[in-house]
Amino acid sequence: MNWYIIFENNEKIKDLLVWFNKQPDMKAFIVKSERFWKKDGKKMFIEKPMYPNYIFVETNLDSKEFYDVVSKLEGNLSSTMKVLQNDTQSVMSLSNEEKEFLESLLNKDHSIVHSTGVIVNSKLIVQEGPLMGKEEMIKKIDRHKRTAFLGSLFGRMIKVPLEVTSKS
Repeated sequence: MNWYIIFENNEKIKDLLVWFNKQPDMKAFIVKSERFWKKDGKKMFIEKPMYPNYIFVETNLDSKEFYDVVSKLEGNLSSTMKVLQNDTQSVMSLSNEEKEFLESLLNKDHSIVHSTGVIVNSKLIVQEGPLMGKEEMIKKIDRHKRTAFLGSLFGRMIKVPLEVTSKS
């Protein structure tokens, strides 16, 4: 299965999700992630789109077939969507490594829930969550915003929720 990425700059995202999910052998979704939020003295994690305005489409179609489908759709929906393309202007899907890595972080609802861990002797140990066993992939931690920064996915840094409960 290929994962293609579509950028939509306006309010058509819901229409696009519905349309793609009605197509045979296509599944469209938005990747979501928990974010730490403080409001009225309460601290909590809330779910937000990880990549706002981006839709992921999972399908067996090759890049040319997918582009043909999207080209027909664009006129029908008066949409301003753009399919991510590489330097040679061909439709880009996530590599198998990128897809497998993202799948390892996502739950069944295409959301990344927060992980929890501790820092012992300057070394992070993730005790729970999708980052468990992936400590060496973490490039940076922002303990204040409860975020871990991983490598990039289609040229964008991956920010994943991580709560460090103690440091010793």
